[in-house]
Amino acid sequence: MDTNATTTLTNAQNAGLMTDIYMVICRIEDAASQVDAVVAQIPPNLYNTIWIKVEENITSACSWAGHGYSHADNCLFIQAAISQVQSYGAVAGIFSSVHIWSNFFGSACNTLGSITPAVNLWFADYNTTSNVDQVLTFGDYSPFGGWSEASLKQIGGNVTINLCDIVGWTAFVDFDWLP
Repeated sequence: MDTNATTTLTNAQNAGLMTDIYMVICRIEDAASQVDAVVAQIPPNLYNTIWIKVEENITSACSWAGHGYSHADNCLFIQAAISQVQSYGAVAGIFSSVHIWSNFFGSACNTLGSITPAVNLWFADYNTTSNVDQVLTFGDYSPFGGWSEASLKQIGGNVTINLCDIVGWTAFVDFDWLP
């Protein structure tokens, strides 16, 4: 880890900041080793939950599709990642959507919402309504993976915003809702 990153982490640690980790996992690599690599870089007192992204990856080399994995294989893989997160005493969370989940797991992995310790769910649903009361609710949640309810909701993704009103300074941000 470089000096600036170490200083930033030390300052955050001294300030008592807690946050979560959002982890993009590569399907063709060992699940536990990827969790180990993330945990090795961040002091454990700086986070509570490690969220594992279950979506189509940007690069085909890390994709969930096209490598001959069955739904059952994918379920064993995600269970190994969850187990490894929990072995560190962290809360495991999954970020996905009902559509993505059904593509990668079918009905082969429908018990994750009921295992102990609990695995949190952060689901994506980009509701296009302008009615904030309809967006800021879990009323549009369709159960999947065994979760009867979600913990978080992503309401918009990869939205381009201009930073500081300076031409050319943009960022891609996601918008999320937590009750």
